[in-house]
Amino acid sequence: AYKQRFCITKPGDNSVVVSHKNIEELYSLIAPHCFRMRQEEAVDLPEKIYSVREYDMSTETEKYYKQIKETLLAQMEDGTIVDAVNPAVALMRLHQVVCGFLPSEETDMDGRKIMHRFGGERVAELMKIIRQVEGPVITWARFIPDREFIAEAFEKEVESYVIYEGSDDMRAAARADFMAGRKRHFISNQKT
Repeated sequence: AYKQRFCITKPGDNSVVVSHKNIEELYSLIAPHCFRMRQEEAVDLPEKIYSVREYDMSTETEKYYKQIKETLLAQMEDGTIVDAVNPAVALMRLHQVVCGFLPSEETDMDGRKIMHRFGGERVAELMKIIRQVEGPVITWARFIPDREFIAEAFEKEVESYVIYEGSDDMRAAARADFMAGRKRHFISNQKT
């Protein structure tokens, strides 16, 4: 009934929705059951502070960055090739290079992709920022290896941290430790 009232399906294939209809009617039906509140209306948080931090890439990081940018391929020190098959993958690979790693097509004994690790100047710059800041810190990291590198740096600096990942219980415990002030740093990614 929903599909008939609000969806336009592909002729001859009722399972494929190609467009919508009666959208205003749908909105009026769901309006009593939902509302929208912006963050500034719901949470008493300080204003975000944005700043641009520049740093120099290491020679190795710069080499991989230029290879991927120019040829969509990077040859690692051990001879393996890491490729970027299209522009979207190339952008992701460039981001990975700046984070200090590239995934290999080869896997380890557990079936996980082997990571070529290099550089580390980005995390070093992050640690400079952390030393200048007092109070709790939230660090967003897109990739799992990037979160692991940041956690290693925190351990070397004897900084307390949680990584917001894993099961619901693990996430709840990490959030509780951070919110209660038992851990100073909260590491996560926006998707999580």
